[in-house]
Amino acid sequence: LFNIDRFLNSKLNVVFIFTFFEEVFQISANAIARFNVLGIRPKDMIVVVEAMRVLEDIDDVYFPRAYSRHLNYINGPIISLSEKNIVYASNLEKNRLFAALCKAFERVRFQHGFATGSTEAWPFAFYGLTQNIAVVNIPNAHKHNVNKQTGLSVPEGVYKKDIESAFVGLSRLLALDLSKINVPAGLSQAYKDYKKRYGQITNASRIKDKACVSTRLFYAYSNVIKGKSNKITLFNKLVS
Repeated sequence: LFNIDRFLNSKLNVVFIFTFFEEVFQISANAIARFNVLGIRPKDMIVVVEAMRVLEDIDDVYFPRAYSRHLNYINGPIISLSEKNIVYASNLEKNRLFAALCKAFERVRFQHGFATGSTEAWPFAFYGLTQNIAVVNIPNAHKHNVNKQTGLSVPEGVYKKDIESAFVGLSRLLALDLSKINVPAGLSQAYKDYKKRYGQITNASRIKDKACVSTRLFYAYSNVIKGKSNKITLFNKLVS
C-alpha cells in the first residue's frame, strides 16, 4: 500500500481492487465479474496477487530454461496459469498477460506454471471477460496458519525477497509496451504434458457450482444489496 503511488505514473489505466468478501467463496470478486461492474473488455488484463501454497512436484512450464524443474518455495514468485478446477485462458496462446508478466519479471528470480488452490481470479475466467488473467503467487507454506505436515497452527510466512521481486516485476509490467508482447509458443503443449502427468485441471461443473454458491451468498447479505443498486453503488459495497 505504501508504494501504490509509484504505480500511478503508468500510461495504462490501472484499477486496484481490495475485495471486502474474500475468503468466503470470493463473493466480491464473483459479483464484480458476474455483473461486470468495471466494464472489463476482452483486451483488458487482470493480475491477482496472492500468497499461497506451492505444489512442489509440479513441473515449471519452461523447464529446462527455468531455475528448477519443479515449482518450489525458494525460487521466487510464481506466475500461475490456473487454479483448482479452472485454467484462466480457454486458449492459452491468447493469454498475453502471462507473456507480459514473464517479460516484466525477467530481471528477478521467478517461476511459471499451473497451480491449484483458490484465488480472486477464477470468477473473471469463469464469466469469460478476458483471456488475459494470471496470478502472481508469493509462496506461502503455511497458508491459513496451518502447517500441512504437523497440522498445527503456525504463523503464515513469506520471504521478503519474494515480495520485493513481485514489486519489481509488477512495476516493470506497467512500463511495458503491451502491444509488442507476443505469447510464447508451447503453453498448450505444456498443459497437455501437465494433464498426462497430473490429470485434468478444468472441472466445469464444480466451478459452476462454486459460482452459484458465491452468488447466493452475495444475495444473502442483506446489508450488501437492498433493493436495486446501480453499478457504482454495487462496486463500492464489494470493496473494502
